[in-house]
Amino acid sequence: DKMFHSGKSWLKSFSSIQFLARAVGVKYVDNAQVAGSSSHRQLAPGLSHQPAKASCRQIFHAFWKLYAPYFCDKKSRWKAWPLLIIVMVFMFCEVQTGVDISNAIKDVNNALVGNDKNEFYKELRKAVFIGLRLVPILVLHIGAAFYISLDWRKFLTQKVLDMYVDDVQCYYRLKMEYGNIDNPDQRIAQDIGNFCR
Repeated sequence: DKMFHSGKSWLKSFSSIQFLARAVGVKYVDNAQVAGSSSHRQLAPGLSHQPAKASCRQIFHAFWKLYAPYFCDKKSRWKAWPLLIIVMVFMFCEVQTGVDISNAIKDVNNALVGNDKNEFYKELRKAVFIGLRLVPILVLHIGAAFYISLDWRKFLTQKVLDMYVDDVQCYYRLKMEYGNIDNPDQRIAQDIGNFCR
């Protein structure tokens, strides 16, 4: 019976991945031991929980610190403000054209209900013309918004990465205070992309 149990344990170890790894001379590392996995992350001494939640004032201050430099920096503001004004003008034109289309469709429906053939075709031509006017406005609005988003993202990514590796050594303090954070540079790029949309 004792021999049977030892045979079972041998069979169990033989069928395990660790045994196969040892047999071929490879060090086996399970998911819990992988560096950067959630179970392997170590917090800094004295930090036994997540950081405290930020107040509204801190959130506004952080938002302003990210938002303001692009529109206030000497190198980027000459491009940022005109682009922002262009986007706002096209946004206004888009909304105004949408209102004009609604009024034109209302007039087409009124002519249709009144069985006035001449008025119907007149209002229909007017609605089609307004609809055609909307196409370039939409294209220019989307293009300008995309360009300002891309330029802002490029500027802000460079600024935040410079802050990350400057003399204050944020990369070092981040690791010491909050433990092993996976791919901080990739997280910075993705979060800034979402912020600039």
